[in-house]
Amino acid sequence: MLTDILTGNGVVVHLPGLFEELKKNEDKGLADWNNRLLISDRAHLVGGESKGKQILGTTKKGIGQPTHQKPVELAFVLADLVGDFDSFTSKFKDLVTSYHRTFSDLNVNIDEELARYRLYAERIRPLVTDTVEFLDTQLRDNKKILVEGANAAMLDIDFGTYPYVTSSNCSIGGVCTGLGLPPKRIGSVFGVVKAYTTRVGDGPFPTELKDDIGEYLQVSWSRGWSDNRRKTPLWLVGICSSSIH
Repeated sequence: MLTDILTGNGVVVHLPGLFEELKKNEDKGLADWNNRLLISDRAHLVGGESKGKQILGTTKKGIGQPTHQKPVELAFVLADLVGDFDSFTSKFKDLVTSYHRTFSDLNVNIDEELARYRLYAERIRPLVTDTVEFLDTQLRDNKKILVEGANAAMLDIDFGTYPYVTSSNCSIGGVCTGLGLPPKRIGSVFGVVKAYTTRVGDGPFPTELKDDIGEYLQVSWSRGWSDNRRKTPLWLVGICSSSIH
């Protein structure tokens, strides 16, 4: 039985990357995804202007910038893109102006970018919906919901190895904030721990494996699943595992 695939409001979406991934999976035989994939109208967008300017580089996907812009209401959500495009255009220009204040050397061709976003809007519109309402309906109908968390607990902005973290809550609390599920609806929680640790981006790595074992893990297993970036292999850090229990 096929299931619906839902991307929640807590996800930051890079549209070119999304379409590229979908094409790769289509080439591998994935069918009918367009009738099963739902994306929250509250999910935030990340564009090339964000991906080019990063500080910590935990994932190098540019998700930090739009996440930081949430509280000051400068970020875009998908509802902006698939709604009134004139309003989106005005907001986009304001955002570029805001970027220029911080990054004076940033060069953005506004007309070209808006033309791209207009095409993206048409492609993504059929997939965008109110996922909070959708999930609530599924729960009322006693449907089963499986939530997959992205990143590891030590990358959680509140409980991870700050400041070497991502920009959101990727531990269990993210189920509520990133999907809109009420806490009382959370059932079984399963944690996965590898026999060794891997990290991407910057940070102190006191248990880094610099021997033959580390080299083997580096060559064989330790590459980022979405960007093929080098992961630093480390010994399993027990205190980190115990702190997230």
